[in-house]
Amino acid sequence: MLAALFAPFAIVAADRWLQLRDALPLVYLSYVALGVAAAGAWPIVRRMVEGSGAMPILAVVAVIAAAGFAAHEAAVFRGTTGRESRARAESGSWDSPYTRGVAAWMTDTIPAGSNVLMSRLYFSSIHVETDGRYRIQQLPTVRVDINTADGSLLAARSNLFRWGESDLRKTEPGDTWLYLQQFPQKEYWVGLSEQELLTYVAEREIDYLVLTGEDVAFSSNTYAWYFTANPAFTLMASQAGTGGDRMFAYSIDRSRLRPMDHSTAMTPRGFQALEEETGMSASQISARLGTPIYVAEGDGGLSDRELAAALEGREPGDAD
Repeated sequence: MLAALFAPFAIVAADRWLQLRDALPLVYLSYVALGVAAAGAWPIVRRMVEGSGAMPILAVVAVIAAAGFAAHEAAVFRGTTGRESRARAESGSWDSPYTRGVAAWMTDTIPAGSNVLMSRLYFSSIHVETDGRYRIQQLPTVRVDINTADGSLLAARSNLFRWGESDLRKTEPGDTWLYLQQFPQKEYWVGLSEQELLTYVAEREIDYLVLTGEDVAFSSNTYAWYFTANPAFTLMASQAGTGGDRMFAYSIDRSRLRPMDHSTAMTPRGFQALEEETGMSASQISARLGTPIYVAEGDGGLSDRELAAALEGREPGDAD
Protein backbone atom coordinates (compact mmCIF):
# COMPACT_ATOMS: atom_id res chain seq x y z
CA MET A 1 0.00 0.00 0.00
CA LEU A 2 2.79 2.43 0.96
CA ALA A 3 4.68 1.63 -2.24
CA ALA A 4 1.53 2.28 -4.28
CA LEU A 5 1.11 5.69 -2.64
CA PHE A 6 4.66 6.70 -3.61
CA ALA A 7 4.51 5.24 -7.13
CA PRO A 8 3.70 8.61 -8.82
CA PHE A 9 6.74 10.20 -7.18
CA ALA A 10 8.93 7.28 -8.25
CA ILE A 11 7.77 7.69 -11.85
CA VAL A 12 8.46 11.44 -11.82
CA ALA A 13 11.87 10.84 -10.25
CA ALA A 14 12.79 8.35 -12.96
CA ASP A 15 11.47 10.55 -15.76
CA ARG A 16 13.24 13.73 -14.61
CA TRP A 17 16.53 12.14 -13.59
CA LEU A 18 16.10 13.58 -10.11
CA GLN A 19 19.16 13.32 -7.92
CA LEU A 20 19.26 11.62 -4.51
CA ARG A 21 18.34 14.75 -2.58
CA ASP A 22 15.19 15.04 -4.72
CA ALA A 23 14.23 11.46 -3.91
CA LEU A 24 14.43 11.65 -0.12
CA PRO A 25 10.76 10.59 0.27
CA LEU A 26 11.70 7.31 -1.40
CA VAL A 27 14.63 6.90 0.98
CA TYR A 28 12.36 7.46 3.97
CA LEU A 29 9.82 5.05 2.51
CA SER A 30 12.53 2.39 2.29
CA TYR A 31 13.15 2.79 6.03
CA VAL A 32 9.44 2.35 6.74
CA ALA A 33 9.24 -0.69 4.45
CA LEU A 34 12.32 -2.24 6.08
CA GLY A 35 10.84 -1.73 9.53
CA VAL A 36 7.50 -3.26 8.51
CA ALA A 37 9.30 -6.24 6.92
CA ALA A 38 11.49 -6.77 9.97
CA ALA A 39 8.53 -6.61 12.33
CA GLY A 40 6.64 -9.16 10.22
CA ALA A 41 9.60 -11.52 9.87
CA TRP A 42 10.73 -11.46 13.50
CA PRO A 43 8.08 -13.88 14.90
CA ILE A 44 8.87 -16.39 12.14
CA VAL A 45 12.64 -16.16 12.68
CA ARG A 46 12.21 -16.41 16.44
CA ARG A 47 10.18 -19.61 16.20
CA MET A 48 12.75 -21.15 13.85
CA VAL A 49 15.69 -20.18 16.06
CA GLU A 50 14.04 -21.26 19.32
CA GLY A 51 13.31 -24.68 17.80
CA SER A 52 16.96 -25.15 16.85
CA GLY A 53 18.45 -23.84 20.08
CA ALA A 54 20.49 -21.16 18.25
CA MET A 55 19.01 -18.12 20.02
CA PRO A 56 22.23 -17.32 21.99
CA ILE A 57 24.28 -17.44 18.78
CA LEU A 58 21.80 -15.16 17.02
CA ALA A 59 21.96 -12.70 19.95
CA VAL A 60 25.76 -12.59 19.81
CA VAL A 61 25.71 -12.02 16.03
CA ALA A 62 23.16 -9.23 16.45
CA VAL A 63 25.27 -7.50 19.13
CA ILE A 64 28.44 -7.74 17.00
CA ALA A 65 26.60 -6.38 13.93
CA ALA A 66 25.15 -3.47 15.93
CA ALA A 67 28.57 -2.65 17.41
CA GLY A 68 30.20 -2.75 13.97
CA PHE A 69 27.53 -0.49 12.49
CA ALA A 70 27.90 1.97 15.38
CA ALA A 71 31.70 2.04 15.00
CA HIS A 72 31.41 2.65 11.25
CA GLU A 73 28.94 5.51 11.71
CA ALA A 74 31.12 7.06 14.41
CA ALA A 75 34.13 6.96 12.06
CA VAL A 76 32.11 8.59 9.27
CA PHE A 77 30.88 11.26 11.67
CA ARG A 78 34.43 12.03 12.83
CA GLY A 79 35.61 12.19 9.24
CA THR A 80 32.88 14.61 8.19
CA THR A 81 33.23 16.87 11.23
CA GLY A 82 37.01 17.18 11.28
CA ARG A 83 38.64 20.58 10.87
CA GLU A 84 39.44 20.15 7.17
CA SER A 85 36.03 18.72 6.31
CA ARG A 86 34.27 21.47 8.23
CA ALA A 87 36.22 24.09 6.29
CA ARG A 88 35.26 22.51 2.97
CA ALA A 89 31.61 22.23 3.95
CA GLU A 90 31.43 25.78 5.32
CA SER A 91 32.80 27.24 2.09
CA GLY A 92 29.83 25.98 0.08
CA SER A 93 27.19 25.58 2.76
CA TRP A 94 23.78 27.20 2.79
CA ASP A 95 24.58 27.99 6.43
CA SER A 96 28.03 29.56 6.33
CA PRO A 97 29.84 32.77 7.30
CA TYR A 98 29.05 34.06 3.80
CA THR A 99 25.27 33.55 3.97
CA ARG A 100 25.19 34.85 7.53
CA GLY A 101 27.15 37.91 6.39
CA VAL A 102 24.72 38.58 3.54
CA ALA A 103 21.77 38.17 5.92
CA ALA A 104 23.36 40.50 8.46
CA TRP A 105 24.00 43.15 5.82
CA MET A 106 20.41 42.92 4.62
CA THR A 107 19.05 43.15 8.17
CA ASP A 108 21.17 46.24 8.88
CA THR A 109 20.47 47.97 5.56
CA ILE A 110 17.19 46.94 3.93
CA PRO A 111 13.93 47.94 5.66
CA ALA A 112 11.77 45.09 6.92
CA GLY A 113 8.83 44.28 4.64
CA SER A 114 10.71 45.22 1.46
CA ASN A 115 10.23 43.21 -1.72
CA VAL A 116 13.60 41.64 -2.52
CA LEU A 117 14.58 39.83 -5.72
CA MET A 118 17.40 37.31 -5.27
CA SER A 119 19.42 34.72 -7.08
CA ARG A 120 18.11 31.21 -6.48
CA LEU A 121 21.40 30.32 -4.78
CA TYR A 122 20.97 30.60 -0.97
CA PHE A 123 17.66 32.47 -1.18
CA SER A 124 15.80 30.10 1.14
CA SER A 125 18.68 30.03 3.64
CA ILE A 126 18.86 33.82 3.70
CA HIS A 127 15.08 34.02 4.10
CA VAL A 128 15.44 31.95 7.28
CA GLU A 129 18.50 33.83 8.53
CA THR A 130 16.71 37.18 8.12
CA ASP A 131 13.76 35.82 10.15
CA GLY A 132 11.37 36.17 7.22
CA ARG A 133 11.41 39.96 7.41
CA TYR A 134 11.44 40.33 3.59
CA ARG A 135 9.24 39.14 0.77
CA ILE A 136 11.99 37.37 -1.17
CA GLN A 137 11.38 36.20 -4.72
CA GLN A 138 13.71 34.45 -7.16
CA LEU A 139 15.08 36.00 -10.31
CA PRO A 140 12.73 34.97 -13.13
CA THR A 141 14.97 32.42 -14.81
CA VAL A 142 13.12 29.97 -17.05
CA ARG A 143 13.76 26.68 -18.75
CA VAL A 144 14.15 27.34 -22.47
CA ASP A 145 13.99 25.21 -25.58
CA ILE A 146 16.58 25.66 -28.32
CA ASN A 147 14.99 26.27 -31.73
CA THR A 148 17.38 25.68 -34.62
CA ALA A 149 14.70 26.45 -37.22
CA ASP A 150 13.88 29.99 -38.32
CA GLY A 151 12.73 32.52 -35.73
CA SER A 152 13.81 33.04 -32.14
CA LEU A 153 16.61 30.76 -31.02
CA LEU A 154 15.17 30.45 -27.51
CA ALA A 155 11.61 29.86 -26.29
CA ALA A 156 10.50 29.76 -22.65
CA ARG A 157 9.19 26.35 -21.66
CA SER A 158 8.59 26.43 -17.88
CA ASN A 159 9.33 28.39 -14.71
CA LEU A 160 11.16 25.36 -13.30
CA PHE A 161 11.84 25.80 -9.59
CA ARG A 162 10.26 29.22 -9.06
CA TRP A 163 7.95 27.87 -6.37
CA GLY A 164 4.30 28.79 -6.72
CA GLU A 165 4.71 30.63 -10.03
CA SER A 166 2.81 28.79 -12.72
CA ASP A 167 2.10 31.82 -14.94
CA LEU A 168 4.74 31.27 -17.62
CA ARG A 169 5.46 34.33 -19.74
CA LYS A 170 5.74 33.23 -23.35
CA THR A 171 8.73 34.39 -25.32
CA GLU A 172 7.87 37.25 -27.67
CA PRO A 173 9.57 38.47 -30.86
CA GLY A 174 12.33 40.88 -29.92
CA ASP A 175 13.01 39.38 -26.49
CA THR A 176 16.69 39.39 -25.57
CA TRP A 177 18.53 37.24 -23.05
CA LEU A 178 20.95 38.33 -20.36
CA TYR A 179 22.06 34.82 -19.52
CA LEU A 180 21.96 31.31 -20.94
CA GLN A 181 23.34 28.16 -19.33
CA GLN A 182 22.95 24.42 -19.72
CA PHE A 183 22.30 22.24 -16.68
CA PRO A 184 24.92 19.46 -16.92
CA GLN A 185 23.84 15.82 -16.86
CA LYS A 186 20.18 16.76 -17.30
CA GLU A 187 21.17 18.86 -20.36
CA TYR A 188 18.28 21.31 -20.29
CA TRP A 189 18.78 25.05 -20.75
CA VAL A 190 18.13 27.92 -18.36
CA GLY A 191 17.84 31.55 -19.43
CA LEU A 192 17.03 35.00 -18.09
CA SER A 193 15.15 37.34 -20.44
CA GLU A 194 15.67 41.08 -20.02
CA GLN A 195 12.04 41.79 -20.91
CA GLU A 196 10.68 39.31 -18.37
CA LEU A 197 13.08 40.58 -15.72
CA LEU A 198 12.00 44.22 -16.09
CA THR A 199 8.31 43.28 -16.22
CA TYR A 200 8.72 41.06 -13.16
CA VAL A 201 10.38 43.86 -11.18
CA ALA A 202 7.66 46.35 -12.12
CA GLU A 203 4.64 44.09 -11.57
CA ARG A 204 5.86 42.74 -8.22
CA GLU A 205 7.06 46.16 -7.06
CA ILE A 206 10.56 44.91 -6.28
CA ASP A 207 12.56 47.31 -4.09
CA TYR A 208 15.96 45.61 -3.93
CA LEU A 209 17.99 43.09 -5.90
CA VAL A 210 20.59 40.79 -4.31
CA LEU A 211 22.83 38.56 -6.42
CA THR A 212 24.57 35.87 -4.40
CA GLY A 213 26.96 33.96 -6.68
CA GLU A 214 27.32 31.04 -9.05
CA ASP A 215 25.52 27.71 -9.05
CA VAL A 216 25.26 25.01 -11.67
CA ALA A 217 22.73 26.79 -13.90
CA PHE A 218 20.23 29.09 -12.15
CA SER A 219 22.40 31.74 -10.48
CA SER A 220 25.24 33.80 -11.88
CA ASN A 221 27.09 37.07 -11.41
CA THR A 222 28.20 37.21 -15.04
CA TYR A 223 25.52 39.82 -15.72
CA ALA A 224 26.10 41.90 -12.54
CA TRP A 225 27.65 44.59 -14.74
CA TYR A 226 24.23 45.04 -16.42
CA PHE A 227 22.59 46.10 -13.16
CA THR A 228 25.47 48.39 -12.20
CA ALA A 229 25.18 50.08 -15.61
CA ASN A 230 21.37 50.26 -15.70
CA PRO A 231 20.07 53.63 -14.34
CA ALA A 232 17.20 51.86 -12.55
CA PHE A 233 19.62 49.95 -10.31
CA THR A 234 22.03 51.52 -7.81
CA LEU A 235 24.85 49.36 -6.44
CA MET A 236 24.72 49.53 -2.65
CA ALA A 237 27.33 46.96 -1.65
CA SER A 238 29.45 44.07 -2.86
CA GLN A 239 30.60 41.41 -0.42
CA ALA A 240 33.09 38.62 -1.16
CA GLY A 241 32.43 35.01 -0.27
CA THR A 242 34.31 31.82 -1.13
CA GLY A 243 34.72 30.23 -4.54
CA GLY A 244 32.16 31.69 -6.93
CA ASP A 245 30.13 33.35 -4.18
CA ARG A 246 29.90 37.13 -4.13
CA MET A 247 27.07 39.43 -3.15
CA PHE A 248 25.99 42.37 -5.30
CA ALA A 249 23.16 44.37 -3.73
CA TYR A 250 21.14 47.04 -5.53
CA SER A 251 18.33 49.42 -4.72
CA ILE A 252 15.77 49.84 -7.50
CA ASP A 253 14.04 52.93 -8.91
CA ARG A 254 11.19 51.30 -10.84
CA SER A 255 10.33 54.56 -12.63
CA ARG A 256 13.62 54.27 -14.55
CA LEU A 257 13.21 50.68 -15.73
CA ARG A 258 14.16 50.53 -19.40
CA PRO A 259 15.83 47.95 -21.67
CA MET A 260 19.43 48.67 -22.57
CA ASP A 261 22.01 47.24 -24.93
CA HIS A 262 23.64 44.13 -23.53
CA SER A 263 25.31 40.86 -24.41
CA THR A 264 24.12 37.35 -23.59
CA ALA A 265 26.46 35.92 -20.94
CA MET A 266 27.49 32.27 -21.07
CA THR A 267 30.15 30.15 -19.42
CA PRO A 268 32.74 28.38 -21.61
CA ARG A 269 31.07 25.04 -20.81
CA GLY A 270 27.63 26.35 -21.76
CA PHE A 271 28.81 27.99 -24.96
CA GLN A 272 30.57 24.82 -26.13
CA ALA A 273 27.40 22.81 -25.46
CA LEU A 274 25.30 25.33 -27.42
CA GLU A 275 27.64 25.19 -30.42
CA GLU A 276 27.51 21.40 -30.38
CA GLU A 277 23.71 21.25 -30.05
CA THR A 278 22.91 23.84 -32.71
CA GLY A 279 25.80 23.24 -35.12
CA MET A 280 26.06 27.03 -35.44
CA SER A 281 29.05 29.33 -35.25
CA ALA A 282 29.34 32.09 -32.66
CA SER A 283 28.28 34.73 -35.18
CA GLN A 284 25.24 32.70 -36.23
CA ILE A 285 24.17 32.18 -32.63
CA SER A 286 24.63 35.88 -31.92
CA ALA A 287 22.53 36.82 -34.93
CA ARG A 288 19.70 34.52 -33.83
CA LEU A 289 19.82 35.82 -30.27
CA GLY A 290 19.86 39.43 -31.40
CA THR A 291 22.71 40.26 -29.02
CA PRO A 292 26.48 39.84 -28.86
CA ILE A 293 27.66 36.81 -26.88
CA TYR A 294 29.96 37.19 -23.92
CA VAL A 295 31.75 33.98 -22.95
CA ALA A 296 33.00 34.28 -19.38
CA GLU A 297 36.64 33.65 -18.55
CA GLY A 298 35.75 30.64 -16.40
CA ASP A 299 32.95 28.35 -15.29
CA GLY A 300 33.15 29.08 -11.57
CA GLY A 301 32.82 32.79 -10.81
CA LEU A 302 34.12 36.19 -11.87
CA SER A 303 37.74 36.79 -12.74
CA ASP A 304 39.42 39.91 -11.36
CA ARG A 305 38.84 41.69 -14.66
CA GLU A 306 35.16 40.67 -14.73
CA LEU A 307 34.71 41.75 -11.12
CA ALA A 308 36.16 45.18 -11.92
CA ALA A 309 33.75 45.49 -14.87
CA ALA A 310 30.81 44.48 -12.67
CA LEU A 311 31.68 47.09 -10.05
CA GLU A 312 32.25 49.80 -12.69
CA GLY A 313 29.14 48.99 -14.71
CA ARG A 314 30.64 48.13 -18.08
CA GLU A 315 30.47 45.12 -20.34
CA PRO A 316 33.30 42.75 -19.41
CA GLY A 317 33.92 42.19 -23.12
CA ASP A 318 34.70 45.92 -23.63
CA ALA A 319 38.26 47.11 -23.57
CA ASP A 320 39.52 48.08 -20.10
